[in-house]
Amino acid sequence: MKVALKDLPRLVSGLPPQLRAILVYGPDDGHVSETAEALARSVVDDLEDPFRVSVLHGETLTGSPGMLMDAATTPALTEGRRLVRLRHVPDRAASLFVELAAAAGVDSVTIAEAGTLRPSSPLRKLFETSETLAALPCYGDDGAGLRQFIREVLGSRDVRIETDALDFLAGRLGADRRQTRAELEKLALMAGPGQQLGLAEVVEAVGDSGELGFGDIANAVARGDAPRLERALVRAWAAGDTPVGVLRLVMMHFQRLHQAATALGAGRSLDAALSALRPPVIPFTRRPFGEQVRSWPPARIETVLRRLHEAERQCKSTGIPDRAVCGQVLLGICLVQRQARGRPGRR
Repeated sequence: MKVALKDLPRLVSGLPPQLRAILVYGPDDGHVSETAEALARSVVDDLEDPFRVSVLHGETLTGSPGMLMDAATTPALTEGRRLVRLRHVPDRAASLFVELAAAAGVDSVTIAEAGTLRPSSPLRKLFETSETLAALPCYGDDGAGLRQFIREVLGSRDVRIETDALDFLAGRLGADRRQTRAELEKLALMAGPGQQLGLAEVVEAVGDSGELGFGDIANAVARGDAPRLERALVRAWAAGDTPVGVLRLVMMHFQRLHQAATALGAGRSLDAALSALRPPVIPFTRRPFGEQVRSWPPARIETVLRRLHEAERQCKSTGIPDRAVCGQVLLGICLVQRQARGRPGRR
């Protein structure tokens, strides 16, 4: 059966007794993990309880096909349903869940986590069409959902946020749920309980670091500044930032460039093109961002966005080291821009 994120509150209040397994999947690893944990806690209070919880890695299942059924059919040694948690489940493991879906007397819940799955995915199709399995997609935070998430995280720390500040953050967060939560908790700590965050405070807190730590990377790529890009990536990896998160926020930067460059090509002034962007361009970045808009034709930006999307796919599905994939594609775009502008990057 298919379920959606809007069904999550109902599910965590009590999973249907006939439900054997839930597949939580999507491109945002942090969102997938957080959603899976919420479902897991609806089954077992203590996720470290060895008498009721088994944790398996998806890749090990294909080499030991009986492992899943053994874990799912082992009786819990204490009161309550048994929980089986599966991480990084590959598409080729779909056949292992067919037996679980049809087995009788299974008093356990299996919560499986996976990455991006196409509509034709055997694993996804099995969970979507079964009466005892469920598929729950997590496509990342954006739009109204992201704004609500920002309010919830800040509100849990008794911090309110003005609308302009909320719009500013919503335009710069959402690529990775873990990272979004971490940045919001930093802002809440900075503000303190009972306070309200305004646009000036948020820009001051995150603007200098460049769109929550990724502006240096995106701007270096857009300017063709290879040395600056290299330094920014070193800092990102040292801070534990994910390659997929980096790629997505660079995509967001180029999507904004595309919107402004298209308006400029349609005859609007640069000032009007920049003023139309939402969230608004930070005042002290307006001039350098405008220079980037002038230097990037829309058609070339579209090529860049295709390359970034392909790099994200490779990071998630090919097994190639994701940092290498991310660094290579960003450096390639950077060097092409440097060549197009006919000048070396600044050190």
